[in-house]
Amino acid sequence: QMASASNLKITRFTPQPVVPRAFYSAWPVIIEVEGNYHALGLFFEKVSRLARIINIDHMTIKGIDGSSDSSRTLSAVFTATTFVLKEVPPSTRPDLP
Repeated sequence: QMASASNLKITRFTPQPVVPRAFYSAWPVIIEVEGNYHALGLFFEKVSRLARIINIDHMTIKGIDGSSDSSRTLSAVFTATTFVLKEVPPSTRPDLP
């Protein structure tokens, strides 16, 4: 929804396996979008304002050769990773009697 509101077209959305960590799990998603530089910046600004933490990394940006559409001048591929806190059962929490 944020990509569409930023005038980006999602061309690939590929969830990856959840990566368990000690107290949380990381859920990476590979995303590919087409749009222009301003739209990509607007999308990342919207992501930064979310209540949930989302890291953007492994980004590659390429120009779209011969595009006559000024709203589709680049293609970007990146990994968006969100994090989920692992719930600790009350019986194993050290702060509870």
